[in-house]
Amino acid sequence: MSIKNTVFYRDNSCISVDFSPEEISSDGAIVLLEKLERRHKIIDYFSNQITDKRHPLLIVHSVKKLLKQRVFMLMQGYEDCNDVFHLQHDPLYKDILEGDLASQPTLSRFENSINKLFFLCVIVG
Repeated sequence: MSIKNTVFYRDNSCISVDFSPEEISSDGAIVLLEKLERRHKIIDYFSNQITDKRHPLLIVHSVKKLLKQRVFMLMQGYEDCNDVFHLQHDPLYKDILEGDLASQPTLSRFENSINKLFFLCVIVG
């Protein structure tokens, strides 16, 4: 049996929530994280502080999207980038990140490219 509810999410767009087992997510709190991010724009602020040294023609995911994906994964308890393998088909993650998730190698390269001095400057300054 399927139960459908309608909720209003982004820009008053109507989204139908279906509680059937075909596509299910165990990470419902990510919707609240997205709402907090839209209100306070913390990830947006920090993503503007990170310089992107990648070749512009080879970029698939923006720094903001990579940072958002990684922060949301950490806040949901997914400590390793390997966990993206299990989340790549999660309907909530795909909706909130507006498309496909970045792969484990992409997230690992992103994490390793950020200078530790950047974090020190953000904390101190």
